[in-house]
Amino acid sequence: ADNFAPDELASLMDVIDITKTLIIPVSKSGSTTETFATYAFFKDQLIQALGKENYAKHILAVTGLSKGSLLFKELKDQRTKDNKISTFLALLPVPDGVGGRYSVFTPVGMLYAAIVGLKLDEFLKGLKLAYERSLLPLESKENFAYELARVMYLLDRTKKMNLVAFMPFDNALEALSRWYRQ
Repeated sequence: ADNFAPDELASLMDVIDITKTLIIPVSKSGSTTETFATYAFFKDQLIQALGKENYAKHILAVTGLSKGSLLFKELKDQRTKDNKISTFLALLPVPDGVGGRYSVFTPVGMLYAAIVGLKLDEFLKGLKLAYERSLLPLESKENFAYELARVMYLLDRTKKMNLVAFMPFDNALEALSRWYRQ
């Protein structure tokens, strides 16, 4: 569920088996209103279906490790209470200092990439190669990041062309084009 629209959540509940569902709330602050409201709804559904002793095994939280994160606080509270209460299946940290579109390279994005079958080792090797190339001298034709930025800048300044068309060659990459558009 992308938001807390009651009709969307009701429709979703009609087609899923909550007892076989993994809930993945993602919020760096752990207190984003829409994310936490939606999480609270599904947590409630899980408690009703599985009980307080078992609901948390169906939650994999992705959040910051700060005192302000309600998700992190909930996990800490679960661990200090009665051993009959289960804790989250896992908690993946969102590193401090990383936000917005760059979080795609943290557990925020890597978790979903792994879920859909992306070969993370190959992806990270490619990411490392791209990073290393971005550190090459600006004169190097292997510094693709600089070359792209240079061409885009020159097109904008000399021809007033500031439109970029990013066309994924496969429907599976549609979300990548939306991320790039940000």
